[in-house]
Amino acid sequence: SSGINAEYGGGIIPAHERFQHYITIAWAFSTVLGIILFMAEFGLICWIKFWTASKAAAWVATAILIPVAFIFLGFALHFHRSLLEHKIEEHDKGLRELDELAHNLDNFPEDSVDSTTLMAGHGNTQHV
Repeated sequence: SSGINAEYGGGIIPAHERFQHYITIAWAFSTVLGIILFMAEFGLICWIKFWTASKAAAWVATAILIPVAFIFLGFALHFHRSLLEHKIEEHDKGLRELDELAHNLDNFPEDSVDSTTLMAGHGNTQHV
């Protein structure tokens, strides 16, 4: 097998599918964790700026930021779950199509096809 694709059960799994877990982890760290850290930094800046002027303003900034963080996390989880559901539906659709093709091939009458019909598509027609 090559360095790009891996053999699995007689088939080849593309790199983007083999590394799906790593891609998901990278997405979580870069997007979700990055925005959470940005919001934490924003809260810290609010505390530093407002602490000397008004402690109530610092608490209000925190009270606003916490629900925003939970809303963001909820949206991120919902978005990721929707992507996974779509991927599962697409794989199921592909498997159903393959199952239907296999069923059609199993039920295909062998005597309805002769050698001239098989060879016609390849340009090597022989009339016997």
